[in-house]
Amino acid sequence: HIRRFFLVFYKYMHMLRWPLLVAVIAVFIFTVVRAATLSLPNSSDVRILSPSIEYEQNFEWRLRLLYDALTKKGGSRGYVIWGVIPSDTGNHNDPEDWTKLVLDDTFDPSSEEAQVYLRDFCTNFYALDEADRIEPDYI
Repeated sequence: HIRRFFLVFYKYMHMLRWPLLVAVIAVFIFTVVRAATLSLPNSSDVRILSPSIEYEQNFEWRLRLLYDALTKKGGSRGYVIWGVIPSDTGNHNDPEDWTKLVLDDTFDPSSEEAQVYLRDFCTNFYALDEADRIEPDYI
């Protein structure tokens, strides 16, 4: 039975091989032209669920959190540590041997000049082009 089925199948496929080839080439050309006319998406955000679903409501709520706004802004987190010297005291051949913190003995935040500098540090930092406040009232 299976042999008879394949013989009939082959007979019709052999008869239709050229029209099928033309149809496949036409479909290929159509898909290439159609793909070339597609525009890029405006964002990578894809929302599938309805806004009435709790997961979507949670997503919308989280968009208004400062933490998520900072994360999505694309910047990086930086830390300022006063009174230390940049140094690498660890063994470069041993990943278990971490570097040690080296304190700067000359650091003295008690002078008036140092106090003014520390007070104005954030204002001066946000005045730079590289630093951007996400929210105007964020401190």
